[in-house]
Amino acid sequence: MAVITGGNSGIGLATARKFAAEGARVAICGRDGQTLETVAGDISGDTLAVQADVTKLFDLDRLFRQVSERFGGGIDVLFSSMQAWRGSHHCPRPRNHIMTKSWTRT
Repeated sequence: MAVITGGNSGIGLATARKFAAEGARVAICGRDGQTLETVAGDISGDTLAVQADVTKLFDLDRLFRQVSERFGGGIDVLFSSMQAWRGSHHCPRPRNHIMTKSWTRT
């Protein structure tokens, strides 16, 4: 059982497709509910799509409750593929220097 955040596009979606193709039950989440439903239908196997913002604890609780209700048991893989970088590629700070405020918001 794999839970993939940011599973409605990019690396997250590719990862969800790969896990499903290998026979895993998959739950994807992201902030865009319409995109989630569309791509969930395109992923083979048993896939759950949950609209959730992983920066909100209420949404995380709801995500894991829905995963538990649908699949039972535990989670084998948690793949975090959400983008929350709020800086710019022109940011004067090195990429490995992340301010606490930014980290917390992420």
